[in-house]
Amino acid sequence: MRMESGNLRWLLVVDADSPDESQRNYLLDTLKRFITPYMDGIDVMVVSSGEDYIKAVINGKDPFWKR
Repeated sequence: MRMESGNLRWLLVVDADSPDESQRNYLLDTLKRFITPYMDGIDVMVVSSGEDYIKAVINGKDPFWKR
């Protein structure tokens, strides 16, 4: 995604369905730390698919990978 500043950022939407918010945040943060070295210097934003604003962003889009 392109930020207002013009910088690019990866947006990785994860189907993290844990009801425990701290456990879900731990999962998302761990995944971000793991994949960051492979993103060629482009920042990555890892978010849960359950967030309201993300639901609006991905509405009608096909996932890259589906479980």
